[in-house]
Amino acid sequence: MLKRTGELVLSIIGLTLHGFMSFIALVFALQIHFLFGVGRNFAEADPFVTPEDLYAFDLVLGILVPFTWFVTILQFIAIVPAAMALYWYRSKAKRAGIIFIVVGALSIIITVGLGFFYGGLYVAAGIMLLVRKPPLREDKPVENIYGADERLQEIEEEQMERKERFEDQEKTDERT
Repeated sequence: MLKRTGELVLSIIGLTLHGFMSFIALVFALQIHFLFGVGRNFAEADPFVTPEDLYAFDLVLGILVPFTWFVTILQFIAIVPAAMALYWYRSKAKRAGIIFIVVGALSIIITVGLGFFYGGLYVAAGIMLLVRKPPLREDKPVENIYGADERLQEIEEEQMERKERFEDQEKTDERT
């Protein structure tokens, strides 16, 4: 059994950071959502704020609020496949590695680079899961693993048949 301690540590740290950063994103999204309502009221009450300033305020927060909610929801959704890959890391290493790489890359892209730390950990764990191969079994020689055992057996049988034919030929030659 291959010990995958490195992959386990990287994925647990990545999942913990991912959860923490998703919680921070949720708090940030709630603050921006709150500021959108409160800030608009304060801006309307200020006599020095022009209608163009209010338009710019609405435009910026009109884009920022949905984007922060979008990123926050996607980050919480991305925790599920990462947790599934962590569950599968020992039994289905190839599948878990692919999931970690996809979730890590998408986390980096979707968060516009803010998910670099946990996304990088996911990608590193995924690459390690894909690259590391289980050790060869000690009870079987190397050639048996790659199917050469049957071929060696066939060659030995052919040599035995040739030897028997040669011996039979010698016996018939001696008789004559």
